Amino acid sequence: MNEFTDKNKSQIFRVVFLMIILSWASIKIILPALPFLQGEFKVNVSDIKLSVTVFLLTISLAQILWGALSEMYGQREMILLGLLITLSGSMVSMCSVSFEMYLAGRTTEALGLGCISPISRAILANIYDIRYNGQKGGWF
Repeated sequence: MNEFTDKNKSQIFRVVFLMIILSWASIKIILPALPFLQGEFKVNVSDIKLSVTVFLLTISLAQILWGALSEMYGQREMILLGLLITLSGSMVSMCSVSFEMYLAGRTTEALGLGCISPISRAILANIYDIRYNGQKGGWF
């Protein structure tokens, strides 16, 4: 547990912090664009709100999956896979020509983003002593 130097711990903490910000930003950044997306895809308000609901539901359920996968296959591998899935979902959303394609992209993005919270907390638990884990985890 203590094989990390203070410099390594600081660098890891910064990366974890940036991943958490990525997750938060991905959830919130789309909200101001919802009226534009509604007009662009010519859907009603309930359909566009569905995209937010599906995103939040997917990211919530995906955390259970990613926690188990990271225990089986390793945190580094799963965080990289999750970020790759997030990137692919973002690209699909960005290039979408229909509401269904947009919804599929956002769902894929949420599936990938679900890895960040459980794996980030596990990483912090692995590198920090129990006395400092709560202090560092409090940032999130």
